[in-house]
Amino acid sequence: MKDHLEHVGQVIGDYRLLRWLGGGGFGNVYLAEDMRDGQRHQAL
Repeated sequence: MKDHLEHVGQVIGDYRLLRWLGGGGFGNVYLAEDMRDGQRHQAL
């Protein structure tokens, strides 16, 4: 499994990583859900 996919489902602070959106030399971008209000955001 790719390293970036291993982070999907992980909780970081108040956010749960839902899906890997893409990445490159500077990092990966995930779709994350704010567990306090259920809103979704892009997270780096």
